[in-house]
Amino acid sequence: MSFVTGALCTAGLAAFAIAVFVGGFYLLTYRPYAKKKQASERASAAERARAGGLAALGQPEQRTRQAAESAPRPQAPAATHP
Repeated sequence: MSFVTGALCTAGLAAFAIAVFVGGFYLLTYRPYAKKKQASERASAAERARAGGLAALGQPEQRTRQAAESAPRPQAPAATHP
């Protein structure tokens, strides 16, 4: 193997090792931050819901329309012929 080829292979291997190391470090530091941020957002949403009651969950018109759409509709009795 010539000197140039050996230098390029070594440089490529070093760049790959650095990329793996930096990527692993990023994931190890970012994941706890993302989980903490998500838990904080959930806690603040729950706090708003407790403080505001049902009003914090959305507009009253939306809630009643959604409830009406999801409620089962009564079936009309079948007509029987005597």
